[in-house]
Amino acid sequence: MTYLFILVWLWWEMPHSLNQISRNNEARQEAEVAYEAGDYVRAMHLYANLSRITTTIDPGVRLNLGHTYFQLKRYGKARSQYETLLRSDRSDLRTIAATQLGVIACFQQDSASALKLFELALLENPDNEAARYDFELIKKRFSGQIPNQTSRKKSAE
Repeated sequence: MTYLFILVWLWWEMPHSLNQISRNNEARQEAEVAYEAGDYVRAMHLYANLSRITTTIDPGVRLNLGHTYFQLKRYGKARSQYETLLRSDRSDLRTIAATQLGVIACFQQDSASALKLFELALLENPDNEAARYDFELIKKRFSGQIPNQTSRKKSAE
């Protein structure tokens, strides 16, 4: 009897689960199309919605949401997405996240953090040419001084 109950329950629930997966895939494709078209606001809404409706956020969705926030110059929100990816089990995502965080640190005139992040990106993937270029560029121009909080706030405004 228990077996029959489980079988009926699975039969009833399976179409609902499959529909949810299909809707998630469609939303992801829509978000990717919007991002590629430069419609970052729409992409942001679609990726953010995807991250809310799934029980575990797909690291690819998190990365794309971070990129979308970055394109919209919402660096704080982008940073939180990228920082989460630094703890990913995927090296390819960690190197991209570290590179993006390094760029954000540069925007905030924090050369010391940027150098560390670009170095981290290179340790994850020595072939990361963007991180290598940025590391060398910042290294040549780095003053050796870590900006204080006051100058950081002024540069962010």
